[in-house]
Amino acid sequence: MTMPYEIKIAINNVLACEEPIEALYTYVNNQDFLRDCRFIFFSDEYGADIPYFLKSQKINNFNIHCLTASSKMLVIDRDTCDEMFRTGKTTYAIDTCIALDTQTVSYLKDIFTENPTIINEKSKYFIDYLLRNDINFDYSLYMLENSKKLNNKEEIIKTYGNLLACERFKNLDMQKFLNQGLISYTKTNDELKLLTDEIFYTMNNKGKSLESTPFDERYNAIKALLLKVAIIELAYSKKGIKYKINLLFEFINNEIGVIFEREIAISYLFFSHDKRVEKFFKKVKINCLDIVKHISGMAWDLYHLRHLEYLMATLRPLNARYELYSIITFDYGLQEVLEVYPIKKCAIYNGMFLPVFENPLYELIKEIDNLQSFIRSTKAVRITAFKKANYKNLINNLEKELTELIRI
Repeated sequence: MTMPYEIKIAINNVLACEEPIEALYTYVNNQDFLRDCRFIFFSDEYGADIPYFLKSQKINNFNIHCLTASSKMLVIDRDTCDEMFRTGKTTYAIDTCIALDTQTVSYLKDIFTENPTIINEKSKYFIDYLLRNDINFDYSLYMLENSKKLNNKEEIIKTYGNLLACERFKNLDMQKFLNQGLISYTKTNDELKLLTDEIFYTMNNKGKSLESTPFDERYNAIKALLLKVAIIELAYSKKGIKYKINLLFEFINNEIGVIFEREIAISYLFFSHDKRVEKFFKKVKINCLDIVKHISGMAWDLYHLRHLEYLMATLRPLNARYELYSIITFDYGLQEVLEVYPIKKCAIYNGMFLPVFENPLYELIKEIDNLQSFIRSTKAVRITAFKKANYKNLINNLEKELTELIRI
């Protein structure tokens, strides 16, 4: 999706600001172009507190990951600016939601069964945390990841059971659970199955569609990038970081046609053998026979983060002005990604989420002279590559190449 040049320049001017007052005045000076834009600045010093239950933290046996490492957020847009200049202050409600990944949704299946009684202590802490904080939860990540897997009876039964568990959780008798620790539902089993039927029908139809959606294309591009990263690292393990990162950019410019900053950053750290991404890339080894399967899972993890950004950019909550998402998971590798490359600020325009990270790519990668200029100068090459890209064929070829490399 493209945007008018004047709006792009105005957005970049605001995002270039380091101090909130500077950003505010830059926004006001460019407001003719920015009336449909929103900006979120994350820090530990200014803005409204991010609800504690959305902040990145390890709680018992599960993890909550926020897209930012900061504790506060400041929003700049037309409504907040009008309010600030009119009254000298601004207040705004934030709609908070935690997304459940595939592993977490599968975890619910053993808790919310047809005839449950008392929940075990290990699981109780997890459910108790969500309910006592009155946290909205979203399992669209699970639906996106698993919609293409409904091609055999075993997968269909497993997926339906997981969706049914989610519906049971949504219709849990909260007072009975919080007061007595008992699990019962506010709807009958037949009613819950009808709700699940509708969700499964929608999910199944999307999975059977032969047309690639923008969501499919984005996931496939991320998967192709990770496959190439694995090939480069395993085939050229004795080469230096400069050689590897140049190979990766050559692939991005000529085959994928898209710059994925977070994905490139963690790939660079992997090439550097940085321990901060050790868990995320732990299966990318020459002796891992199911490496292709693991890379598919890694691609979904990274895609999940992009989908949360998409939800923040597109959802318009009824009872709040802004949407803020975190993800709950039992995956330690994903935790590494968010810790090592958190978002510092972002712009939201016409459904697009435009992040600026704490450590931008051009500051992280020193092996390519003037990386910003290099990326700008190769833009036309990427546009051509993107227009002709066939990610499915590319993935098939990369998977074959990687599998052959593992067999050597």
